[in-house]
Amino acid sequence: MELLLYGVVKFIAYSLWGYLGFRLHQKETGYLAKSVSFGAARWVLGLALGILVFFMVGSIDQEQVLSRYLAIYSPLRVFEWTFMGVLFFPTWQEKWKSPRIYYWIIGGILLSFVTDLTSPQMLDGGRFCVGRCLC
Repeated sequence: MELLLYGVVKFIAYSLWGYLGFRLHQKETGYLAKSVSFGAARWVLGLALGILVFFMVGSIDQEQVLSRYLAIYSPLRVFEWTFMGVLFFPTWQEKWKSPRIYYWIIGGILLSFVTDLTSPQMLDGGRFCVGRCLC
């Protein structure tokens, strides 16, 4: 049940953040459908990269969890949110000098970290999940 909650929280948060991005950077309508597509794409990207981390990192010692979590997921999330911005907001290409784009990316990164607080490992034992999550 906790895993389902985690997935739903991530999907809703990503969809809402995508909605904000569409509202800020596009003048078209139909934000809701685009936002759901955005949330689904971001969720799948995160799942795929999370599985890759699972296989590449392996087990991590209890004392290293927070530092490894931040060292692995900080650059990964910069990539994820920048990739999503480029993929879903192609008109941004001429706007990369605008700080709003970078604020949106930074907000998405922070959102990803905050929603990790609903992970099963965090809810069960107050642990960050990296690799095989000390399970």
